[in-house]
Amino acid sequence: MLPIFLYGCTSHEATLFPITKGSFWKYTGKAGNSPQEMSATVTSSGKHSDSVQQAVIQWSSNGHPFQDETYLLSSSKLERLSGGVYGNNHFEPSLTVLQLPLVIGKSWEWKGRIVSAAGGSGAGEMKMQVTGRDELVTKAGKFTAFRVAMLESMDSTSGIVSTTATLWFADGVGLVKQESD
Repeated sequence: MLPIFLYGCTSHEATLFPITKGSFWKYTGKAGNSPQEMSATVTSSGKHSDSVQQAVIQWSSNGHPFQDETYLLSSSKLERLSGGVYGNNHFEPSLTVLQLPLVIGKSWEWKGRIVSAAGGSGAGEMKMQVTGRDELVTKAGKFTAFRVAMLESMDSTSGIVSTTATLWFADGVGLVKQESD
């Protein structure tokens, strides 16, 4: 497992996934044996409908943007609509990242396709479960966070790629830690 820890952030909403424009998170960790710094910044945020907010988050690694992700956030779920370079890959149907409110033992699944801007697509599925609530200490401070286990399988040109990850979400901050293989 490769851990990535939060070391700095600014957010303005009391939610497990703050999406105020300008909010940002900085993470440090390793990819293999190589140190890595990543950041996520909300570049746009607004109403999608009366009860749903939409936001675009741009991810950067060592100061270079590499991915845009578009999300919808309602009182019942957080969904990812797209991701990848310039957000060119779309999820059909949208991928439920979090089912709210989070409660230990709650689980949900996604099955669908990821469609690229070039027209290619691949099947995928994801299983998520809230497995606990932990006290975490990072360079950005101490957090009480929900632990969410994820198992993902996606078709690729080289066959099926499976990933397991554990993500921790803290109220008012968002993602504070991630471990994946």
